[in-house]
Amino acid sequence: MKVLITGATGTIGSAILKHLLLNPAITSIIVLSRRALPAHISSPKLTTIIVQEFASYDGTLLAQLVSADAAVWAMGTTDANHEVNYVYPTAFFTALMDARKASQQVGAGKRLHYVRVCGAFTERDQDRSLWFYDAPRKLHGLSEAKTLELGEQYKDVCRTWVVKPGGVATSGVWAMECLGGLLGGGVVIGDEKLGAFVADLVVRGEEEEGRVWNGRMVVKGGELLRGGK
Repeated sequence: MKVLITGATGTIGSAILKHLLLNPAITSIIVLSRRALPAHISSPKLTTIIVQEFASYDGTLLAQLVSADAAVWAMGTTDANHEVNYVYPTAFFTALMDARKASQQVGAGKRLHYVRVCGAFTERDQDRSLWFYDAPRKLHGLSEAKTLELGEQYKDVCRTWVVKPGGVATSGVWAMECLGGLLGGGVVIGDEKLGAFVADLVVRGEEEEGRVWNGRMVVKGGELLRGGK
């Protein structure tokens, strides 16, 4: 199984990449990144492609991506950067799906598993007044809605999920682990649980398409880390 991933140098993306590498069903991983991965991250099944412009994709690059079985978009910022949080994921999705529709490499009926990482606190109602992070939350909500709209548009060549983690507690960071314990599974998720959940979703695709909320990922991710199926 061949998987694409963006955002692999970030906290969430690196946790997902770790579990993609651990999954034996995944034989090839292509990381799309502006910079090289840290030296300690290496595997025979790992390839990094340096991409300077995430808003457009030429034929040479798409030829390397079109045969993928799954893709994870984990790139994003917490601010209202329209280019990174809206233009980039939209451009990637449409370019990849258009290439798949046109390609003879992709077998008939073969649907790519596409997983977009968004936050739990995005806001789809652009007219709603918010108490905190108004502009970023509305932008992410708009981008999330666009991903699901495109997923419906391209449903003949892909299955689409938007995963919505809350606060991500980094393993080994005492304050974050305590916060996770205090606030519970509906608000915080450990990075290992998130990574395990997304890697499993990429391979098996057993969740209903659409939005997947933090609480579900906490439960399922915990089961996977304990060796459950």
